[in-house]
Amino acid sequence: MLQLLFAGVARLALAAGYSAVGVTAASQDQAASTMTELVDVKLYVKVAGLAAELPRIYEPYSVPGLPKGKWFVALSFCGKKPEAAKLAAAIRGRAPAVSVVAVRGTFASQCLPRRALEPFTDEESGLIQAALRDAKLAKPRVEYAKFLQIQNRLPESEAQLKKALELEPNNFEASTLLQVIQVMRQP
Repeated sequence: MLQLLFAGVARLALAAGYSAVGVTAASQDQAASTMTELVDVKLYVKVAGLAAELPRIYEPYSVPGLPKGKWFVALSFCGKKPEAAKLAAAIRGRAPAVSVVAVRGTFASQCLPRRALEPFTDEESGLIQAALRDAKLAKPRVEYAKFLQIQNRLPESEAQLKKALELEPNNFEASTLLQVIQVMRQP
């Protein structure tokens, strides 16, 4: 079975209102399958790579406002409904079942920018697929971080390396490359 990214299933505390953009599913297996399909159509967050913890699967009743009794594959959380509606419209070409749902919870500002919807190169897609496939290993994230560094996408590279070090704290390659990235990011 597909390993769910970043522990996949989460419970959230009550707080402010947001608009969630995502896809509902009848079961955890269907939600995992939906997430795999979204990965297959190369729908990813480019700004933070895989560090934004999206897409993410939420279990039924874990977030107030999500469809009752349904699993939800969250693609984005937007503070304003118009932003969420524009994002959903942009995604529908590749994921027709996407919807916008008003939710209450504690969410970081994770409204995908337009850049997130640009297609990935085959090389980048392969690296992301590897990171998703081996979600508990640091090596695929380090490889993706190297690619991002070459593309001068340093914040994304740094996020991947930090996640790699969470997975394997003593990973010498990730630690060394993270230091290089942090120096490169200094003004």
